[in-house]
Amino acid sequence: MDENTPPSGFSEILNDLQNLPWRKHAENLGIISILWTRLELQLDILLVGLMTGTDETIQSVFLGSQSMRDKCNSAKVLGLHRKVSEQWYDQLTNLLNKIDNEMRPNRNRLTHDYWLASSKPTDDMVKLNHQPKVVRPQSRTYAIKYHDAEEVSISRLVVFQIQILSAIGELMSLIGGLYSSDADVEKVESNSESESNSSQ
Repeated sequence: MDENTPPSGFSEILNDLQNLPWRKHAENLGIISILWTRLELQLDILLVGLMTGTDETIQSVFLGSQSMRDKCNSAKVLGLHRKVSEQWYDQLTNLLNKIDNEMRPNRNRLTHDYWLASSKPTDDMVKLNHQPKVVRPQSRTYAIKYHDAEEVSISRLVVFQIQILSAIGELMSLIGGLYSSDADVEKVESNSESESNSSQ
């Protein structure tokens, strides 16, 4: 059989994939995955700006070895060191806290939980968190909760996509403020150097 010839039954398999009942969920989860990489890219660009003057190899190793949580923490520290203004830093920390404490755990659960068909006559799917944890159903007793299941609609996934896009836009605005500030500093330093040379 020619290597370019689809295997027997391929058309049927492809048709089945196109008509999966949870295909819309899969597509929207894929969009979330791609948007999340765009968000992390903007965070990397911010960190590069905050590490101005650092060797490119060091920057690359630093960024490549950090998790999303690590990058958020690093951006808080470096952002304080290089802050453009108090307002800029407040906006940065508020955004980083939202990304790290709300959006990152949500994205992780959407990515790593089990996805099951719902028993209800809706387009929703069930997201199953399969990590056992100790809970206190009553004030003096402990129990093991083996899983946590919840219905997830397409609209909820779309809302999260919008939240990621909003965070990307806010990061881009903060990056613009940082680089604009650096350009202003360079301009002042250049003018000072010119005035010094002309007075000699």
